[in-house]
Amino acid sequence: MSAGVINRYNIIENVSEVTKSNHDDLLVIDYTTYNFGELLHHQNYDVVFDCVGGQEQWESAQQILKPGDRFVTIVGDDPHSNLTVKNIVTVSAGVINRKFWSLIGQEPSYIFHALKQDYRHLDDMRMNYIEMGKMKSIIDRVYNFYKLEELHAMYDRSKSRRAQGKMVAQIVQD
Repeated sequence: MSAGVINRYNIIENVSEVTKSNHDDLLVIDYTTYNFGELLHHQNYDVVFDCVGGQEQWESAQQILKPGDRFVTIVGDDPHSNLTVKNIVTVSAGVINRKFWSLIGQEPSYIFHALKQDYRHLDDMRMNYIEMGKMKSIIDRVYNFYKLEELHAMYDRSKSRRAQGKMVAQIVQD
């Protein structure tokens, strides 16, 4: 079982920012150029967190996850889809299909958090990965919740899809 951190970025300038995080086991992959499943084939990671979306992310993850391991997405197969009845039905059918195959042990477990109303999986991952020091969040920037111009900047940054980590709105001031 491999332990490691993989971050996928599509802009070369982001690489220098990410590598400053002092993770000796950090591997940065340009996901617009390389298929991470092919690069890491048979390395057996425990979990893949997908924040990019697309069918190819699921297919790549299956190459590095064993049956029963976890693929967690907040995007799904179509990162640019609108919330319509057709898209909801399509996404639901895909999730059900992937859940079925993971239950009979043929594929990794597929978890789509955008559709979940409970936090059991997040709590499990928090306890087993974050609190055990196996995973660490990268912070893009902390914004002051009480300054309207900073909230606008946070919104614009989010909308640009160019954040290099999590954006945090600080509510409690030191």
